[in-house]
Amino acid sequence: MSTPADALPATPLPPCPGTPNCATGEKAFEVAPRTLWLIAEHALSRVDPHTVITDEDRLHIDATFRVFFFTDDLAIRVVPHGDGSVLYVRSASRTGRSDLGVNKRRVVKFWEALDDVLEEAREMREI
Repeated sequence: MSTPADALPATPLPPCPGTPNCATGEKAFEVAPRTLWLIAEHALSRVDPHTVITDEDRLHIDATFRVFFFTDDLAIRVVPHGDGSVLYVRSASRTGRSDLGVNKRRVVKFWEALDDVLEEAREMREI
């Protein structure tokens, strides 16, 4: 599903600070919110988080990643939208200013994993 970003609901995630150690993204899908949340949870497991906290009732997923001595946070929110849903993701370092592109690469890796899981679900006719 291709929806212009300005037509999407406002992000429920906080904005990135004015530093390069944060990355965000959003995509609309023609998938029911709970189904997309389950797919996102499965996709996140492929990105190898350190810890994961899920809230199925609110369609939230929060994860941490360890990078050397640093901790990064990743948040995923699924929001109903029209006949489908929108997935928002934000990955940010807790400290410092630069992360050498780690959070941006993590968000890209998550989107790739999500696309793979969606394709697998379609092949199995689960969605």
